[in-house]
Amino acid sequence: MVILFVCKSNTYRSRIADAYARSLNMPGVTFGSAGVEASLNPCGPSWKWTNELLKEEGLAKFDKPHWTQLTQSMLSRANIVVCMNRSVYDTARRLGMQFPLRTFIWGIQDVTALQSNGLIDASDLPLFVRRTFGHVKEKVGELTVVIRRPKPHELVDVTLEDGTLTGRTADVDTIHTKGLWHRGVHGAVFTETGEVLLQRRSKSIIYNPGLWDLTFGGIVAAGEEPEEALLRELREEMGVASKDSEISKLFVWRYNHFWPHYGLHSRVLTHTYLIKLKVPVKLRLQTKEVSDGKFVTLTEATQFFTSGKSALGETTPAHQYYHRLLSDVRHAVAK
Repeated sequence: MVILFVCKSNTYRSRIADAYARSLNMPGVTFGSAGVEASLNPCGPSWKWTNELLKEEGLAKFDKPHWTQLTQSMLSRANIVVCMNRSVYDTARRLGMQFPLRTFIWGIQDVTALQSNGLIDASDLPLFVRRTFGHVKEKVGELTVVIRRPKPHELVDVTLEDGTLTGRTADVDTIHTKGLWHRGVHGAVFTETGEVLLQRRSKSIIYNPGLWDLTFGGIVAAGEEPEEALLRELREEMGVASKDSEISKLFVWRYNHFWPHYGLHSRVLTHTYLIKLKVPVKLRLQTKEVSDGKFVTLTEATQFFTSGKSALGETTPAHQYYHRLLSDVRHAVAK
């Protein structure tokens, strides 16, 4: 597996992430780092302090003390790409670069941008680089959990447009790059008193990052039934056990959309459910997917998805799909 860390100049953020990740000595994983604009700024304002920090932390021997300009061939060879923030990703995309499906976006600030805006000066650099290192350690720790965990659901059943299983399987990258029909699940969570759960999507997700959503869900793995996938996602993303809820199936939503910006084609038959919480539960959110969760009234939820905004923040794009779900919740509560 090849993991590539990408930033603007490749002088401190990606260098620190690369060196620290190498120090963890993960068998079968090769790390690298590069900068989208490395050739324009081979030193950078934090170069000196990065070198000092890596020496102090005993990471100098894992460091590559030179800048590397990002190329498309580097991205094509990588299994996972980590952009230090969304600006890095957007800059590379404007330059016509294509990213692999497994691209993560971290929220690590760029010292050059902060200096340009007058938010920090030269005297702040040592402390800023030290804080960056702490942030990088936390994020690399999360990344290692992702790549080290068992992957029993790598393959997906390929279906026909009507949902009939073809007997073929494919990995998720192939499913989306070739636009193969497959099955997914969505669920909307509500309580007996008529409150619905809104989830805030993680900012590291490329699609609708940081927006509030009514549903959770995912892809149905090969050999899995949709209901099994729903209960798995409910447990993994929300920390809710099946015994704490009642589920009811509503409909299958056929979603067929091409994402030209990403070169992906999503063709999925989404099995959609309502999940009624039988008892009050404490949510345990899977933060790499869901960064926050709040219960709101049905009236508030309807207003939020009509306007596209809420008191909590911006919601995912308004769609008739969400209004249909909220209507089904209303009928379920009234029973």
